[in-house]
Amino acid sequence: MPNKKKEKVSQEPPKAGKSGKSSKDVQDNLDIELASKKSNSVPPATQLSKIKVPQPQTAAKKEKRQSSSRFSITSSRELQKLPALKVLFFVYPNDVTFFSLIQLAYCVVQFLEKDSTLTEPVVMALLKYWPKTHSPKEVMFLNELEEILDVIEPSEFVKVMEPLFRQLAKCVSSPHFQVAERALYYWNNEYIMSLVSDNTAKILPIMFPSLYRNSKTHWNKTIHGLIYNALKLFMEMNQKLFDDCTQQFKAEKLKEKLKMKEREEAWVKIENLAKSNPQVYGKYSEVEYFSFLLNTPARIGGIPDVTFSILAWSVQGN
Repeated sequence: MPNKKKEKVSQEPPKAGKSGKSSKDVQDNLDIELASKKSNSVPPATQLSKIKVPQPQTAAKKEKRQSSSRFSITSSRELQKLPALKVLFFVYPNDVTFFSLIQLAYCVVQFLEKDSTLTEPVVMALLKYWPKTHSPKEVMFLNELEEILDVIEPSEFVKVMEPLFRQLAKCVSSPHFQVAERALYYWNNEYIMSLVSDNTAKILPIMFPSLYRNSKTHWNKTIHGLIYNALKLFMEMNQKLFDDCTQQFKAEKLKEKLKMKEREEAWVKIENLAKSNPQVYGKYSEVEYFSFLLNTPARIGGIPDVTFSILAWSVQGN
């Protein structure tokens, strides 16, 4: 019995299985399995080479979408604005209400704030469609024009100032006091006056005759006060130019008076020549006789200076 126990104790550890692996190899495999269970994410090194890593997909290149708008799109993704402005200005010659014109003015100003180079075509289109006999609509145009001038760039103002102020001079001379009053309110706008002061040399000669003439001849006293305010501002901007314009206006008025005097003297001379030839003059009245000599219908308010010599020659010939 004791011998058997000794034999059991002295027995060697079991040998490796049939696979023929040593105990050291078995221990290594156990360590690898334990490490893989702890990580739960990192596979064994022998399996890493077998796992296929998905490659990042390259983004598919999309074709350029065709625009559904009737306006072409440039490389900077901005709409061509001129066709849209043409659509807006197509409405101006038609009868529009005050509120619809406000919305049109808002659209136009938005275009100009986006692209200041559109100022010249916009202002020239306004002047083209300017109403001639509809005074309330003319006041609305003056309102919109002031909104445009509030956002205009100085470089763009130079391009349109001459035709613009020629139209303003006509508005100041308007017998409708609301049109003249609205035009003269431009001189209460500080930004517009800053633009005018930079270009007084060209604007003052355009505006001075209309302002000076209506300061004495306009029937509305309110207009007189507004005109004096405008003349005062021009005088403060450039005193020397203001004096030159005054002298030039007075010289032109003197020329007009001399021309009218020469016209009256020429008529008296023609009348005396006609009376000195009674055999022809007595057959017709004065108007019929002069019309007969000219071979044209009678003209009310006088005839051109060119016809004076023709009349005198015809009377003398008869």
